[in-house]
Amino acid sequence: MTSDALSRRQDELDFLAQDLWAGAKDSPLCLIYPHIRADGDAYGASLALALAMEKIGYKAEVLLEEPLIEQFSYLPGQELLKIWPKLKDSEKEALQTKQALAIMVDLSTPDRLGKRRDHYESAPKRLILDHHLSRLENDTQTYIFPDAAASCELIYDVINSLEKASNRTLLDRDIAVSLYSGLLTDTGAYSYNSVTPHTLEVGADLIRQGIDFPRLNSHLLKEVDWQTFYVEGLLRAQVQELMGGKVRYLSVTKKMMQDMKAKDEHLEAMPGAMRDIKGCLLSLMLRETSQGQVRGNLRSENDVDVRLLAEEFGGGGHKNAAGFTLEDTTLAQAQDHILAELEAYLTDYLESYA
Repeated sequence: MTSDALSRRQDELDFLAQDLWAGAKDSPLCLIYPHIRADGDAYGASLALALAMEKIGYKAEVLLEEPLIEQFSYLPGQELLKIWPKLKDSEKEALQTKQALAIMVDLSTPDRLGKRRDHYESAPKRLILDHHLSRLENDTQTYIFPDAAASCELIYDVINSLEKASNRTLLDRDIAVSLYSGLLTDTGAYSYNSVTPHTLEVGADLIRQGIDFPRLNSHLLKEVDWQTFYVEGLLRAQVQELMGGKVRYLSVTKKMMQDMKAKDEHLEAMPGAMRDIKGCLLSLMLRETSQGQVRGNLRSENDVDVRLLAEEFGGGGHKNAAGFTLEDTTLAQAQDHILAELEAYLTDYLESYA
């Protein structure tokens, strides 16, 4: 990312911050919407933004589709979380009536809001803050910066602009813990090619806030509970290869999940673990869901762009990490079709670099 691009980003966010600061009178309700199946970046960015918005005068809450997963149970600001399925109809109606501002964080299309979509779209004012590639163009309601390595990097910049607009110090240890958690997990500990000097500067400033970053690194990147360790061990023995190991893949049935007593979070590291096998350029994990869908996760190395592949199957994500969900198909059918597409794509990729 060039200095000009960063400067343009900051100019746009300065404009946004002035607008948010001007609207902070009378403590309006701001609801923040991360995507379904939220990850560390979505959690961290949403909670950090909510804490900052509270400091400038808003009543801020983060509306989740599912409960916070245990790995991120340490995050500050959980008093601002609301779990959509746990709310009574009267509580949902009250939120809908009071919400003055709705902000989608770490996504740009409302179809990834799940059952909260109508609630978001009913807001009198809506904003988008995201770092994924999108066909949307930035305007006064849309702030998408694909050159940001994570949404937590983007929210850090938003908070920086809010500090200038309000003439207040907003960044503190709690906000820094949330932002660092998302930044660390969404950049693979600063190892992905999306990382820029600015990303590292953001990380350094977050560390200056007094966070226990060695402990966070260990918790988020090294520690696993016994069930995850057990499940990963069983699944590693099921990994298969294609194209001489350039593609590694794994398909997980509902029965396998039941037999292993596994939950979705026990499988999260498997796509990355397969990609890390020497010689692998692209990994795929397919999984049957309890709702009869087939969920896919793709990971890749270097310039192999799995986001393009995921979009073909109705999903999206990052260049080297993406996902999708398929309806009305069996796991076996999905595997055959997707592997054929992956082989054709990777063959073309290798030929172009021959």
